[in-house]
Amino acid sequence: MGLKIKIFGKENCGKCRSTKNKLEFFISKWNYADRVELLFYDMDTVDGMAEAAYHDVLDIPTTIFERGGIHLARWDGEVPRSEEFMQHFEMVSPVRDTNLSTGEGKISNGVKSET
Repeated sequence: MGLKIKIFGKENCGKCRSTKNKLEFFISKWNYADRVELLFYDMDTVDGMAEAAYHDVLDIPTTIFERGGIHLARWDGEVPRSEEFMQHFEMVSPVRDTNLSTGEGKISNGVKSET
């Protein structure tokens, strides 16, 4: 697995659901399910709070992108914009002939084709 995305939030939090749904959408649309691991930590559980304490999470939603245990990007209290996170997806993907902000285009190795 190349990229790990950790979302810290609560099930009843609108911004948290939006963050999770948005990232799930792009992972699916851009065909990254085999290269990106998406984890949701529920701050209403002991396990979620423990993981949040380890990462100094003070606001929800908090989204952390990491690879090999190294933090690449972090958003606290906001839904990340696709323009801000797409560069991290590009690092784990084949060469694309596409506009990632709209999802239009194709992967040049023939795995996916959309126009």
